Order: sequence, then C-alpha cells, then structure tokens
Amino acid sequence: MTEHVVVDDARYGFTWYRVDGQYFLESEDGYRRVNDSVVDLLNKLARGTLTVEELRAQANGGPAVVEGSGTNPEEVLSLVETYLERGILREDEPVVRVTPPDDVRLWPRVAVFLLVLSAFGAVVAPIASSVSPALLSRLSVGQIASIAVLSAGFVAIHEYGHYAVSARHFDPSVRLDVVNGVVPAVVTDTTGSWTLPRNQRIWINLAGPLLELGAAVPLVALHYVFPNHLVVQLLLLAVFGHVVFALNPLIHGDGFWILCDYFGLRDVRQRGFEDLRALRPSWTAAYVVVSYGLGAVLVVWMTVTLAALLGLVEFHVPV
Repeated sequence: MTEHVVVDDARYGFTWYRVDGQYFLESEDGYRRVNDSVVDLLNKLARGTLTVEELRAQANGGPAVVEGSGTNPEEVLSLVETYLERGILREDEPVVRVTPPDDVRLWPRVAVFLLVLSAFGAVVAPIASSVSPALLSRLSVGQIASIAVLSAGFVAIHEYGHYAVSARHFDPSVRLDVVNGVVPAVVTDTTGSWTLPRNQRIWINLAGPLLELGAAVPLVALHYVFPNHLVVQLLLLAVFGHVVFALNPLIHGDGFWILCDYFGLRDVRQRGFEDLRALRPSWTAAYVVVSYGLGAVLVVWMTVTLAALLGLVEFHVPV
C-alpha cells in the first residue's frame, strides 16, 4: 500500500485509509475500523478548525462545537484524549492517507478454481465409493505414516498459498490453533487482509485451496498410471477432503471468511455468542450452535477413524 501526506503542517497527525466504504485508523496494534464521523473529527483537529480545548469546554457545558444525533460531548473528548495517550493522534505530525492496492478481477480465479475442484471431484468420486473398512485394514504402519506425512505436506502447501498472496500486502503469520473451538489445525493469520479491497480478501482465502489442488495434480497422474495403488488413492481423498473441509462455511476457515467478505458480514461468531448468552433467537446464534456442534462431531469422527487405522477398534460391516 502507498502513503501520501494530505495535511503537512497539521496540529495533530494520524494515519488512515478507506476501503470498500469502510474507514480504518492506524493504532498501536494495527488498523482499527472507525466510522466516517471519527475521521471527520480528527481532520478538523488536524487543520485547527477544532481544538481539544473547545472539546473540553463543550464537555463541561460550554458551547457545542461537535454536533450530531447521538453525539455525547464527554465520549467525544474521551475518544480524542485516548487517541492522544496512545499515540494514534500525534502533535505536529502530518496527516497521512494510505491508498489500498487495486482490487483484483475475481471471477477468472473463481472459474479456474471451480473447474479444478470439479475435475478432482470427478476423479475422487469413484475412489471414495470403492474404499471400505476392509480395504483400510490392509494398510501397514509404514503406509499410514506415509499418508500422514504427505497429507501434512499438502496442508503446508495450502497454508503457503494464503501466506504468499498475503505477504504482498502485509506480514501474515502461521500458528497452531483450534478451529471451531475443538479441531486442531495449522492456521495462517491473515488479519491484516482487512486493509485490502473485498476481492483481494476473497482471493487470499481462495489461494490456499487452489494451490493445494494444483500441487496434487501429479497424484492424479499417478492414480491413472497405478490405478490400484491404495496410498495414492487415499492421498487424493485426503487432499480433496481437506479442501472441501476448508471451504465448508460451518468451519471457521476459508469458506466462512469468503462468505463473510462476499456478503459483508461482520462479527458473526461474537454476535452469535452474545445472542446465545441473552437467550435471543437469531441466525448468528443458530450458526454458532451448528458450527461448534459440527466441530465436536468431527473430533469424534477423526478419533474413531485414527483408532480404526491403528487397529485399536474394529468395524463390522453387515453383509
């Protein structure tokens, strides 16, 4: 992102930007979303058409210098003083506006992704229908270990896709986390993507699944060269399953954030928990119940599947 000074000899300086109709203000811990009235207030302070002394006088019952429905003089003064204390508003520094990067054309990327995903689905469907508990029981410990290591490699490629696209605009990070409160996962922290236009944010979330599928193309070739190779078949299932898992909007991963960005949804989980605590029916409360319930089911399913692969439990399929 590029920066340019909009007020050079400002009484108070700050850094801000606007993207997709949303205003953001630079703070000590990154950018925070604010409304346009806050930016307007800070611009008046920067240009000297409004002073902190006038705000203090207004808060003490003096003449109104900041007006508007719902405006509370004490809250306005507290906000400005907090910004001064934290260094968000700085004396005798310029006002800097950040220009976000241009948005990207999303539909060609989505079209390519859907084409690749459909092709993989066509390859994986007959494999999924042929895999049975009896077939899985033939796996050796070495084969299970190979599948686990290679699957982890594809997960790393997936996260690198998010990381590489994000790193062009901000500093992402990778960490171990729990998804839906219970499912352990490697997560690329792309919080800084809120500084980008909507399509850029969607592309960051889509880049991971697309790169993972692209890296698995050689597996498709191996599958046709060795059509009965169980390890190759299970790797294809693992890759496709991981991508579908990540795109499921009930999982707090790529699909969830893509939908939030596309429809402009904000604080879905936070609002859902607040509604649950208040016993207030809402779609966000229903989402939280279903998504965290799904997370618990997935943990049980993964535990039982792993136990079955290691021979700790047996499944008896009726004939």
